[in-house]
Amino acid sequence: MGTLRKGTNSKLSLLRQAGRFVRDQRGNVAAAVGILIIPLVGVLALAGEISTWYTTDRTLQNATDAAAIAAARNNDQTNDGGGMARYKREAFAVANQYGYVNGVNNVTVTASTSSCPGGANTGCYQVTISRPEPVLLSHIVGFIGDTTLNGGAAKTIAAKSIATTSAVATVFCIITLGGAGITSPLLVNGGPKTDLNGCSTLSNNDATCHGQPIGNIGYSYAVGTSDCAPTGFNKTLGAPITDPFASLSSQIPPNNCPNATLASGYPQEGSAGFAKNPGGTISGTVVKCGDQELSADLTLTAGTLYVIENGALDLNGFTVNANGATIIFTGPTITGLSPSHFPVGSGTMNLTAPTSGSWANVAMYQDPALPSGTGVDINEAGNTPTWNLNGVVDMPNSNITIRGAINKGVTDCFGLVALSLTIDGTGSIANDAGCGPISIPGLTGGNNVALVQ
Repeated sequence: MGTLRKGTNSKLSLLRQAGRFVRDQRGNVAAAVGILIIPLVGVLALAGEISTWYTTDRTLQNATDAAAIAAARNNDQTNDGGGMARYKREAFAVANQYGYVNGVNNVTVTASTSSCPGGANTGCYQVTISRPEPVLLSHIVGFIGDTTLNGGAAKTIAAKSIATTSAVATVFCIITLGGAGITSPLLVNGGPKTDLNGCSTLSNNDATCHGQPIGNIGYSYAVGTSDCAPTGFNKTLGAPITDPFASLSSQIPPNNCPNATLASGYPQEGSAGFAKNPGGTISGTVVKCGDQELSADLTLTAGTLYVIENGALDLNGFTVNANGATIIFTGPTITGLSPSHFPVGSGTMNLTAPTSGSWANVAMYQDPALPSGTGVDINEAGNTPTWNLNGVVDMPNSNITIRGAINKGVTDCFGLVALSLTIDGTGSIANDAGCGPISIPGLTGGNNVALVQ
């Protein structure tokens, strides 16, 4: 009986300890973390690898875009001395500039003729670039990729672009006129942020692009040297050109500002009695005197000439909508007055140039009689304000630095004439409509190319 009680007591003791274990919540968090740590590490690893794959995908897409543009621009399907179609050789050369060499570091580059999307045109060129990326920690959550690399799991990253071509006169998005002491009127630090969609640039001296060429540029014309286009598309300009819109200065409406010869005739922001611009809708020819600081959105109807004499256009957080209108900055030199002659402040400018008349194709104009210097130079253009443009901005005496983004719409057609242009840091210009709104007599030939996929 004693032995029996001892065994029974032992069993009861075990049951009591088990009950206490079940009721005891100490260490539950640690146990839960231990259980979840593996999938958590897997998810974080997968997120990190997806970020890497996305970065690779974007660089591949930039390369295929540029290579397809180059193939379409070359537009020569005959073989060269090496037995390769010339358009294909051109595509491979551009891909090489982006660091993607067929057969090297597991990279595959293909170039071929292609039907255009929708079947409307059979004269398209397609470029595909692919490269496997190793699967590292993401296999913890069961991801094994779609191929192998050096005996391990890998994920194939690929990009494809299709471009079409048609023979037209060379047209330009950017013209830099240069001047004394300006070695590189066109200077780009951050070429991958630009996308001209096939139109060309012109510089009256050197055109310098640090790093990669300007994205999807047509030709880069320069009086000096240029490295802003892929090999074979940097053109020598025999002599400098003048501002193609200089003659419009004679079409600027007359100055009707009171006290036009005195600083008091052009009120500046912060001065005594300064009144804000009430915005609203404006038509016809309107001459404004001094700074124009908006207090509401401003709409300029088709055919409007909006002239600002010796003043800036301060959007002050509002929007300017100009559909078929032109904004003009002008003004006489006045002792003791140092106005700005350009848009400033936060806000958005949605500008579409007229399609006919003296000011056809010109969305914004700085009088070439305005002296060069701080009154016409623009820094941070594209951020303050945001520019969404269809047409030409002619600022022949302005040194423009872009750190923001010009053109965010899907139909924008951007043209710029400036003394110099620097695209720096995160700056970008996108010619979304694939057109060059500036034509220079005598500079013809070449192809108009555009990405279609």
